Amino acid sequence: MKILSAKLACLLFVASIADHASAQVAISLIDGRAVEAASMTVGDGRLSARDAHGVETGVWPLEEVAAVQFNHAPAGDAASADDSGAREAAASSSGETAQAADQVLTTGGVLSGRVTGFDGKTFTVTGTEFGDLQVPLDVVRVVRLAGADVGGLGAEESRTDVVVLANGDRLPGTVNRIDAKTVEFHSAALGDRSLERSRVTAIQVGAPAQGRPEVAMPLLRVATRGGSSLELSSAATETAGLRGLLGGRVSIVTPLASIVRIEVIGGRLVPLETLKPSEYQQQSLDVLSWPLQVGRNVLGEPMRLRDERGQVVTLDSGIGVHAPCLVAYDLGGGYQRFLATAGIDESAGKFADVNLVVKVDGKEAFRADHVKWQEPARQINIPVQGARRLELIVEAGDHFDVQDRVNWARASLLRDKAK
Repeated sequence: MKILSAKLACLLFVASIADHASAQVAISLIDGRAVEAASMTVGDGRLSARDAHGVETGVWPLEEVAAVQFNHAPAGDAASADDSGAREAAASSSGETAQAADQVLTTGGVLSGRVTGFDGKTFTVTGTEFGDLQVPLDVVRVVRLAGADVGGLGAEESRTDVVVLANGDRLPGTVNRIDAKTVEFHSAALGDRSLERSRVTAIQVGAPAQGRPEVAMPLLRVATRGGSSLELSSAATETAGLRGLLGGRVSIVTPLASIVRIEVIGGRLVPLETLKPSEYQQQSLDVLSWPLQVGRNVLGEPMRLRDERGQVVTLDSGIGVHAPCLVAYDLGGGYQRFLATAGIDESAGKFADVNLVVKVDGKEAFRADHVKWQEPARQINIPVQGARRLELIVEAGDHFDVQDRVNWARASLLRDKAK
């Protein structure tokens, strides 16, 4: 009898390991619950969890879902640790050896691939994850050639196109054509010009006279192995992957095997970066001042933090600041909780040392002292129900404020339920 009991216990233990191993997605709900599943499906404004046999084990309205993390990347895979490696892999597989992928900033997020053409009306973007994609002009804001990041470009709309050269010059005009070797444009001052593509680092697309297309909420922000960050409306899973509308107009299918993470935007979880701060104070101990960055670290680069395993992860939402600073938001009493992943950006160094403080209506609700470089980011989840003011404070620790670059990543507010 004891032998049978031992065998049964062993079988149950093995079964539990198998069930855990089959979990390919981790679903985070806005009420704090975490659900593991073998797969998930999306459609009709709902998200479903499914077991290894495809049987539905749970279903929730999208507004009740915070995020979905995909675990199909092997441990230590560059896609899960730092998506810059994934971008290089994507470039290599498409025949681009040393050159980084182009990035097309649209009204529906960032496409990472190769701009293979532009005819004056439509961009052709080729990617290993989505093939050839035709992207209308009015959906595109900025084109970064070979991944060049020109600080501040596209932060404000421009009446004309702006071509940014490798030497830093900016030429206003109208871009008429792009191919593998040249960028053709017209300037009132210079007339028709044809530039070698290698001389152009970025292009800002002028705002269309009819305005940008409106996008229906909620959106799914989809981060991929290849470095894309897509904001999709009308999203639904199908055999080929996750289909949705980019910028409200462009139908795109992303294979599920390429997806690293999905976040729900426009439901009850409101990204802090979509709100305007009511106050921002930053006073470095030297002559430099550091403006607040949205969706980037304080240097204007991708935000990178260490997770609980010590691996570097790249995040594309939140705010980047430098100590000492204070960022405040007026809440109006309409939110229930504040959530964030906060820590020192990987670009800092061994002298970085800060205190992270969150105040709600002037009272301290969270504090982490002497947070250092390369430590796991702190997870913050605090109540703000009925609160009028939220303050995010970074105090300089040891070594004054040297290298104190902080990310309040995935910072968001949980909206009250509609009455």
